[in-house]
Amino acid sequence: MKRSPECTAATANRDRSGRSIIRSVVLCILVPTVCLGLWAWVIKLEMDAMSPPPNVKTFEEFATVMPPPARLALVRHGTEFFVVWVGDYCGPVFVPSGPACYLFDSSGTLLQWTPGTGDGSALDDFATEAGWRPNQTIEDIRSLLLGRTRQTNDVR
Repeated sequence: MKRSPECTAATANRDRSGRSIIRSVVLCILVPTVCLGLWAWVIKLEMDAMSPPPNVKTFEEFATVMPPPARLALVRHGTEFFVVWVGDYCGPVFVPSGPACYLFDSSGTLLQWTPGTGDGSALDDFATEAGWRPNQTIEDIRSLLLGRTRQTNDVR
């Protein structure tokens, strides 16, 4: 049985429209998935840029590998003094409420950091307090930490 040309054309159109629907569905799933993956990758790159390298444990090491601070302050919390290094905002994709913040103890050991303050992070209070304190230079903090280290060693 031979098909008429009209029937053959209708079947071809149906096959093309079926493929077109499948192509549309695949694109509707694939494009957002790729965009979401790229967005997550860019956020990770921005977070990695703010993260101190794993081998950096002290203020001195930190000051040599990280960008200069937006604000640097000596903050008293309870009976202890801490050095608070307030950095920049992460980047154009991941925008937290506040800048990155790094916390050092009075001996210059890096205790904690956060890529963004202002969203209830553990360092929000330290970053806020640093904003009220006089801005210090890296050299000021180095001399303060060196003086504290000498005092501690003299007591031992």
